[in-house]
Amino acid sequence: MEGLEYGYCWSVAVSRSDPDTVLLSASKSPRTAHSKEFANSGVYRRSAHEPWRKALDGLPDPEGRRVPVLARSDIEPGVFYLPSEGELYRSANSGAEWQKLTVDWAERCTPQHASDIAVVES
Repeated sequence: MEGLEYGYCWSVAVSRSDPDTVLLSASKSPRTAHSKEFANSGVYRRSAHEPWRKALDGLPDPEGRRVPVLARSDIEPGVFYLPSEGELYRSANSGAEWQKLTVDWAERCTPQHASDIAVVES
């Protein structure tokens, strides 16, 4: 728990190429994790036995963001994905930095608070 500011943990992803690297999404409470009105959630990263550290470089401000789901890529070592409020982010360095991806959502889709994510090879 050392380094975590939030105790309501939601999603965990472990690096396939480095099992000592773990990403975690967390919030203060279920209310701040899932309610758009009170949303405030963060992403943390830990390597080996070091304390948890915020992993927000390239991500929007946690205030107003519901707790995201994390997923690792099994085909790209060290790559993780994170959907947040209709946006999609990718980290190519095990969560140290994030980059927003462009997604052309179908008209019938209204992307909001993701409850799951699947990473597939196309």
